[in-house]
Amino acid sequence: MNGDWQSWGALGVVLLTALVFIVRTTRKKSAGCGAGCGCEKPKK
Repeated sequence: MNGDWQSWGALGVVLLTALVFIVRTTRKKSAGCGAGCGCEKPKK
């Protein structure tokens, strides 16, 4: 029973990390896109 809390803790860390990666990859990027955001296009 001593190592059981470590297994649950490790599983929780893995799930939390996976959730963070999923949220970061699925949210829209809004800065510096240059397409429909109303900002000026960079000069070449």
